[in-house]
Amino acid sequence: MNDIEPTPKQRLAERVQFIASAMLIIFPVGWFLWFYPYDDLIDRSGTPLGADYTMFYVGGQLVADGATDQLYDQSEHQRRLHALLPGIDERFCLPFRYPPFVALLMAPLARLPYSVSYAVFLSGSLAALILSLWLLRGELTVLNGRERKTILIAVAGWPVVLETLIGGQASFFAMLIASAAIVCWQRQRWTLAGAVLALALYKPNVLALFALACLLYRPKMLRGAIPVALGLAALSLATVGFDGLVEYACLGTQLASGTWELETPLWKVHGLASWLAPFASGHEKALSCLIGLLFVVCLVIRWRSVENTDRSTQLLALGLLLAINSLLNAYTPIYDLTLLSLAALLTIESCATNPRCAFGDQAARGIIWAYLLLPVLYFGPHMSQTAAKVTGWQFFPLALAAIAVWQGRLFWLATVQPARQHTSGLTTQSNMAS
Repeated sequence: MNDIEPTPKQRLAERVQFIASAMLIIFPVGWFLWFYPYDDLIDRSGTPLGADYTMFYVGGQLVADGATDQLYDQSEHQRRLHALLPGIDERFCLPFRYPPFVALLMAPLARLPYSVSYAVFLSGSLAALILSLWLLRGELTVLNGRERKTILIAVAGWPVVLETLIGGQASFFAMLIASAAIVCWQRQRWTLAGAVLALALYKPNVLALFALACLLYRPKMLRGAIPVALGLAALSLATVGFDGLVEYACLGTQLASGTWELETPLWKVHGLASWLAPFASGHEKALSCLIGLLFVVCLVIRWRSVENTDRSTQLLALGLLLAINSLLNAYTPIYDLTLLSLAALLTIESCATNPRCAFGDQAARGIIWAYLLLPVLYFGPHMSQTAAKVTGWQFFPLALAAIAVWQGRLFWLATVQPARQHTSGLTTQSNMAS
């Protein structure tokens, strides 16, 4: 009995699974070996276990110790960090730049030994990732069909996902918030969707453009967003007092529009802001936010102009908004690119349920595009970071911009089509009447 020749889509799925599975092994093993000879919590480059998690841990320490007036004191953070991990690289510095209520939430974990605390946080991040996909499973057919295994392995083995988990960052909580908001959106639970989105204020810029677009499209969401935002503000006020809240507000303004006292190296930032520097030196972040705001407003106006957009178009719009959010955010480090996994899932779902898109079963073009796009999305961020150290330019934002343009074209066609169908229907009725 002859073996059945696999289809191009099946061959693509097999290759994706192989690459993702390899990453699931290579990345964690390489990270583990980098800590040899295992006599402390510092790796061979002088970076501590959990890396960015030290910022949360020290912030929680300050609240636990009642030293909230020093929460945004960079020198105090450095002193505590080096006391916690004496062998750390002298250049390693991560001042606390999150709202005060985040430090308050971290205080219980800061009372644990550092390695135990990091393990708990890592477990929470992994749980947030799994819960995000579980929530979406009830809304997206691609997470229930034949492609489910390939998609789940691909997400789990994405180097950006693995680095975010290992690096002790909180981006999976933003992913969970976005996923929960999308589920509420699909079920038209507008107040609950707004309340969930407001939780993203744990890092105000992380979903700023996405949340703004959602609120503009469905103002009903404000009924849930405002009470939660006020509650978090009250929690912050109780933690650091009025002066501390003003200090954090100043830091937030610097993040969005100016330069920081300790600037993040360009090669670590993946938004389009770096490409705007020649046109608005020193104000590229503000310009990026302004462009993002204009795109969001235009998209929402177009979206609202079409009555009764179908589910496919809604998902496509949300996926496009997540791409714009990453591209034109004032600050997009590599770990916040995890939100692009949601953008990809929403776009794939929209294309899979819309026969006019190139990822349908007439898949010759779709397979070719997949072969071209997957390496860009999968390895692009890390390759771009490596190249940026040498060239001084981040190239992944250009690839992301091209993808966003493609998403925008699909969205435009999807919103034009209903109008054409309506016009065609009227013409047919008119001819029949004649």
